Amino acid sequence: IIFSKVIVDYSITGKYEDYMAFRRLLADEKSVIGVESEKITVDDSKNSTNIEVELELTTYRMGNFDYAKI
Repeated sequence: IIFSKVIVDYSITGKYEDYMAFRRLLADEKSVIGVESEKITVDDSKNSTNIEVELELTTYRMGNFDYAKI
């Protein structure tokens, strides 16, 4: 079986609660989506609830392989 690993890098800025809602949506997806890496940086400004997230997601795609050409 031939397959490809698809990697997508995201950089997200916003509120922590919104990011957690996004993560719940990812978990509910029917397709297989994996989190390869995740770095969360908290904005340390006074009274800020903002975060910056660097996220690397992966999924796999089955390829079409012509076994007759072997």
